[in-house]
Formats: sequence, C-alpha cells, structure tokens
Amino acid sequence: MDKPSMLQLLPAEIICLIIDHLPCESLAIIRLCLPGLDNVILRRLFRSIHVTFTNKHLKKLQDVAASPHIAPHVQELIWMPSRAHGSHSRRGYVPAWRTKFFECLDTMPNLHTFVTAYNRPLRTKSNQPDGLSCVLLPAISRSQSLIASLRCQDPLMQVDWLKNTNHPSIGVPQSPVMGHAASVVTILRIDVQGSPPWMSDKQFLTAFKDAVEATINLRRLCVRWNCSKDNPRFPKSNARFMQHVVLSSQWQHLRTLELDCCLTTRQARSISSFIKNHAATLRHVALRIKHPHKQISSLVSRLAQAEENIKLHRFILYHSRNNPCCENRSSQELTVIPEQLVLDFINSIGQARDPFAGMSVQESDHCATIADQEMPFYPDNNDMISACRQCEQPKGNQ
Repeated sequence: MDKPSMLQLLPAEIICLIIDHLPCESLAIIRLCLPGLDNVILRRLFRSIHVTFTNKHLKKLQDVAASPHIAPHVQELIWMPSRAHGSHSRRGYVPAWRTKFFECLDTMPNLHTFVTAYNRPLRTKSNQPDGLSCVLLPAISRSQSLIASLRCQDPLMQVDWLKNTNHPSIGVPQSPVMGHAASVVTILRIDVQGSPPWMSDKQFLTAFKDAVEATINLRRLCVRWNCSKDNPRFPKSNARFMQHVVLSSQWQHLRTLELDCCLTTRQARSISSFIKNHAATLRHVALRIKHPHKQISSLVSRLAQAEENIKLHRFILYHSRNNPCCENRSSQELTVIPEQLVLDFINSIGQARDPFAGMSVQESDHCATIADQEMPFYPDNNDMISACRQCEQPKGNQ
C-alpha cells in the first residue's frame, strides 16, 4: 500500500490537523494526488475569499459561485481595501458590479460572515467608493441575506469619502439600509484603530448609526479599540464614536455586550444607560479596561440601583496584561472580586452586599472579576467571553 493511500486511512481528526498546518499551495497539490480528501481540502481552500472592486476578483468570485462543488464551502468574504482605480468612479460601474456580486452571494448557501479588512497604508481615497457602505451593508439588508456576522475593522477610516459631497455617478445608496432589516444575528464587531479628525461630523455619525442599528436581530455586539505604544491613550474622538454611535443605539434582541473602555465618568454613565435600556434581553457583559479608573464601583452601583429589571448571567471585568495602554499602570496588586458577588448585587438578589463596600478608592480602582489576561495583539481574534452555563449555547453563537 502506497503512502498516499495510507494517509487517507488515518482518522479524520488527524488528517484535519495535518492539513491545517499546510500552506494553500501544498493543499492544491495534495488535492490532485488524493481525490479522496477533496472535501476536507476544499473546505480549507475556499473557506475565506478576498474581494475588492476589481473585475479580477469578481471573476474569481463568479467562478467559485458557479461550481456546485466549491460554492458550499465558502463561509467568509473578506473585503480588502484597494488602491485607487479610475474605473471605480465611472458612471454605473458600482451598481453593475454590485448586481453581479449579489448574484454570486445567492449561490453560496453557507456564506455567513462579512469582514472588512484593515490596511492603513491603503486608505480609500475620497473619490473612491468603499465596499462597506456600497456593497456589504446593502447586501446584508436584502430579504434573502444569510449573513449572520459582520466584522468592521476601522469602518470610519474606510468610509471617509462619505463626508464629501454626494456621489450619484457611482450609485451610492441614499442610505446604507435599503428598506429591509439587516439579517446579522450572531455578532457585529467594530474594531477601531484610526482617529479621523472629522469624527464629530454629526451627519455622518447619524448615517453610520442608522446602518449599525439596522441590524435589529443582533445578538452580540463587540467594540474593540487598538492602543499602540505610539498612542497608548484612549483617543478622545474614538470615545465620542462609542458614545454617539454604539452606546446610543438600540437592539431588540441583544444578549451579549463586549467593550474595550477606560470608564471615564461619561462612559460609565453611557454604559450603565445602555445596559438598562437593554435590560429585557441583555444577559452577558464583558468590559476590558484600558486604564484603571475610579468609575468601576460607580458603574456597578448604578446598575444595582436601576429601576429596570436587570438579570445578567455574566459580568466580566478585567484588565489586559499585555495591552500597551496598561503598561504604565500602577504597581498596586489587582483585587479580584468573585463574579457571582457582583452579579448578585447588580441583579438585586436578596440582600446582596455591595462587593466594593469597605474598599478605598484606590482599591476599587484596581478591581476585576477575573485576573489579568494575556491577549493576542490587535487585531487578532480575542473574544472576551467563552461560555455561559445558564445558556444552552456558547456565547459565540448567541
């Protein structure tokens, strides 16, 4: 028996483990040599597809969509920022491109995630359309959309051209939402790194808020900020973005909230208001603290005193050990408070005692419900919540 045949006799778990460590070029060769592993290899080769406004990428997507053997394996489309291209601004180019793109989506039954990739050196020029508002948001707003997850990496840096005058020649919709409630149900993740000087533009923020809030079926919201060593402070403009866009939005079915924050007085007030406004459905809250601040105990007290019937299953509060924002943090030891004590106090169970009672201001400044966590550097995947015992499914599926 030759070695290729022996490979196919290995348990499926071992075959998958081997294939996961091989580059795509090797997988293409193995697929030719071992037809029996076709499904396993195709699943990895075509799980994610990168797309831009170029005809080259559209042709590739059309070829994949036309194949009944490959199309079912596509689960994720990653929109890459592209360099300026003259044809993009040509009248009718974007609407025609978008129509063909939608046709491809309808033939991929397992496609469930859109990602806007962040690439700062390739910022979209002001006269060029971007994929997020011209293609992705209209796509998830269609009645037949199967997209359940949307991850926006620095969306404000990508759509800065919207601040300029209207662009009727490239077919930009008057509103990113085209008459149908978006179908995103699993997670909306907004990763923000840049700090555009025009973030106070109320007209733009209102339009973006409408697009974000249109995901009315959303179950999980995650907002993360990148603090680099060059700019370790929480950007004020980004704080305004969270204040005006995210924490002022309303969802009917939201169950999980994950935030990077530094808990200034204003943000603590906004977070508590957001939780109270979603008290009927919200069950899981995770706050990753960028800077130690005196508002931790104040936030918990606001929630405990709320008239709304707050019933949280999880309340996770922690600091990230390898976060550049926290490198200059005080050397004071972190005080870990049992999460259940905080939950009982917030949920007003019995005569629950204030877990911060008797603590000095400095001690409450360095409180957490879990110890410092080593987190992958931005923008690597670093989900803050793993599972909830009171829920039937992991929170990643909420």
